[in-house]
Amino acid sequence: MTSTPIIRHANIAWKVFRGQPITLAALKESMLRMSGDHHGNLTERTGQLYFEQVAAGGFSSQPAVPALIKKWKNLFEPVLRLSENEALRFLIDAGKCLELMDDLFTDHSLSAVTKMVRGASNDIAT
Repeated sequence: MTSTPIIRHANIAWKVFRGQPITLAALKESMLRMSGDHHGNLTERTGQLYFEQVAAGGFSSQPAVPALIKKWKNLFEPVLRLSENEALRFLIDAGKCLELMDDLFTDHSLSAVTKMVRGASNDIAT
């Protein structure tokens, strides 16, 4: 299977939600897929903060994560076998799991610039 940027992004997100170790570089690469790689992007401002939340289980402990894992596990484990369309659908589902994020947002200013391109992986109607 070909590992495209969107599939790599989904695999990193899977590891985050599974509570598996990732590197700061991998997290930043994944975040840049969503925010865009430009001056003032969200990753510049929050990469380290998100990394600390990942390490503390701030994403893997979300209440909706067990259902997410159950729904998608067969496409990630034991072997990654996602199509790009499945990767995008997983990322949308994963984003919907983020409910309890007060620790991340309460005491931090997270304003930043996000650039999107029509049809790109971050072009998701919310």
